[in-house]
Amino acid sequence: KRSGSRSEIRERSGPRGGTEASTMAGAARPSERRRQALRSQEAGPPLLSNFCPIERYYSAADKVMAAFDDAVAKNDLDMAYIYGRRFATFSTDALPTHDYYHSSRPEHMRLLTKNRRDLDRVVNDLEKVVDRMDKDEVEQQKREAEERKRREEIERIRRKELEKLRAQEAEERKRREAAMKEQQKRERENNLAAKLSMLNEKFPRAPSGAAPSYQDVSDVASLSKLLESHMNSQPDGGIGPGKPSVPDGSEDLMLIGGDLPPPLPPPLPPPPDEGPTGTSKDGTPPPPSYSELMGGRADESATPGPAPPPYAAAAGGAYAQPPSISEPFVPAPEVKPLVAEKPKPPKKKPLPIRNLKRMYTSDYEAMKRKRLVEIFFLSTYQGRIKSAGKDSTNGCTVISPLVVARHLRSEGAGIADVAIEDVIDREAPPILRTVRNRLGLPGDALIIPSDVHDYLVDRKILKQDAFVGVGGGNILDADHLKDFLDMLQNGTDTSNKEKEPEKKEKKVAAALFFHEHVMSILKVVPSNGDSWYDIVDSLPHRESKGGGKASRTRCKDRNSLEATLRWYACSKFTETDCAYIDRNGWDDAMCDFDPRVFQAFVWSAD
Repeated sequence: KRSGSRSEIRERSGPRGGTEASTMAGAARPSERRRQALRSQEAGPPLLSNFCPIERYYSAADKVMAAFDDAVAKNDLDMAYIYGRRFATFSTDALPTHDYYHSSRPEHMRLLTKNRRDLDRVVNDLEKVVDRMDKDEVEQQKREAEERKRREEIERIRRKELEKLRAQEAEERKRREAAMKEQQKRERENNLAAKLSMLNEKFPRAPSGAAPSYQDVSDVASLSKLLESHMNSQPDGGIGPGKPSVPDGSEDLMLIGGDLPPPLPPPLPPPPDEGPTGTSKDGTPPPPSYSELMGGRADESATPGPAPPPYAAAAGGAYAQPPSISEPFVPAPEVKPLVAEKPKPPKKKPLPIRNLKRMYTSDYEAMKRKRLVEIFFLSTYQGRIKSAGKDSTNGCTVISPLVVARHLRSEGAGIADVAIEDVIDREAPPILRTVRNRLGLPGDALIIPSDVHDYLVDRKILKQDAFVGVGGGNILDADHLKDFLDMLQNGTDTSNKEKEPEKKEKKVAAALFFHEHVMSILKVVPSNGDSWYDIVDSLPHRESKGGGKASRTRCKDRNSLEATLRWYACSKFTETDCAYIDRNGWDDAMCDFDPRVFQAFVWSAD
């Protein structure tokens, strides 16, 4: 069961980036869909660098395992599944790709044995996590079924109540309509009764033998008969002598308003003319104006206030009233002009790495056209000779510091091409074989730079007192690259304030580790006092004839060196690297997994 379950809980990794989803025998387990959703969020195990000590990767695996144990203790099954599966895939797919994984050194064998023991334990615990996830899913499905049944019952009751409410509303609507019709009927009868009363007041009782009086009508129902009798007693079917006929249905209105209303009262006489001082001819003062009423001057019996100053008339008659003693004058608060705050500039979104590649390539090509960057080819390259004892394949970690040591000991401005070729074909292979044997590594394994430097210092090939410092970080970060270039230009660690600045004419060299490869950068000091920087790459250069020549790229100032390093870095990024860079900002804690990371060991001449 356990041998098969391991294929169930993790994906089988294909060659470097491709993944094949594992399939389960038999029917799918209840939590399969849930676990599939969790697996789809994983990007697969990261690629390891052989230039990073394998101890760091074992330490990273231990941290993931600790996170798995913590999630299991908290019953956080989703996170436990993610961390457990991540530890399993990292231990089985990623760690074996490191060249030091099968090292025979005791410390490496102890780490490997511990990791395999931890892997078995995590796989067993992960199976238990999957069983608990299955149980949770079954219980969740039961709860969902019960909840669905409860919601359906609630919906059925709601619909029944809604139908009952609609029936009540229909019944109430019918009742209101009937009540409204009854009310309209009563209003019509009341209107007829009011008209009847008015007619009885306007027309007195008729003499004997005459048509019946309106007062003889005792109920509203006989009003129509009365109106018909009255209209028949008038000549020409009218309702009175000299009255025009009215249209059908208007007789009751003509009876009510048969007599014209009394005439309007005569208009008032025009007001008497006012005198020159605003009074009428009989000396009566005019009524107070609205402004006088609002100012409290309409009461003539009150004590007259002070007369307006003479300049008030010159100002157009305006006169400001003094403030009341009971309401002291309070000055208006000072209103400061509003000053708009400067908006904070938004953070610039980093450019996609593909855009940066185009920019840096353009800068590099411009430097080449200006002959600030020139490329020279050597007659050999690493791994050209395959005979036993002379093979330098994957020997860049040894070739680069050896070129640095030769450059610092050389006479004149710098190392000659023939000396670099001698390092590649003759000096590096025996050292490579010796160091690999000491570390228990296979014949073509890459060696961690620190192991090579320790060996070269022990053999006095590199001198410890000539060591300047280590620079590193994100090769695309201007500040990280500046610290390294300052050490290379000045021959001293600029971060150490206690050291005195070195002379710029001193020869300086560095071994630059980037993207599974090591190059040498040599500061060449010609007789005119300028500083050139030669990048020695032992791998075949793509622009050489047949692609089989190592190269020496000369940068004639610091700016051209920086442009060349940026172009070189971007030329090494794969599509997977570009996707990682666009998704993730730089994080020092994750630098061992970041394709932008570089490291440089800087040395200076005595």
